[in-house]
Amino acid sequence: MANYANFASHVGLRVNYSLYAVPVAWTVAMAPLWWAVAAAGSVNPNAYDQSEPAESWASLEKSGASPQLAKRIRRAVAANNNGLTNLSIFASCLVAANFAKVPVRFLHICAGTYLTSRSLYNLAYMFIEDPKVAYARTLCFFGGVGSCFALVIKAAEQIRNSPY
Repeated sequence: MANYANFASHVGLRVNYSLYAVPVAWTVAMAPLWWAVAAAGSVNPNAYDQSEPAESWASLEKSGASPQLAKRIRRAVAANNNGLTNLSIFASCLVAANFAKVPVRFLHICAGTYLTSRSLYNLAYMFIEDPKVAYARTLCFFGGVGSCFALVIKAAEQIRNSPY
């Protein structure tokens, strides 16, 4: 009789899909901006000016957005900026780990941790307004950074132990 629990825990872990996490991470980083553009457009179709996006975010209240929505949209734009900044760190650590032939399971765990933490970071940044629980965003941020550090440290260990 087959052990389905054992089978399910190993599905996909022998084939290296880790580099697909880079375009997924880009999508996760862009999602808050797409939400911000849609939210601004729902208030006023002309609220977002493609030719001057920074000005669009600065003048949200003038376009009819409530102060709460305007703050949330600005936080979404900030989450997008932070996500794109961190994307290069993640991608370079992931490529280094792949180059060093880090075990596939470890690559998948770190990539999944990064994607999960960045998704939670976006949600926390956009929707947490209470300063008492805003630290949750920081915890999510360091979850992603920690997965990047784990990748590059494991890559360094692999290279250090290689015969060349």
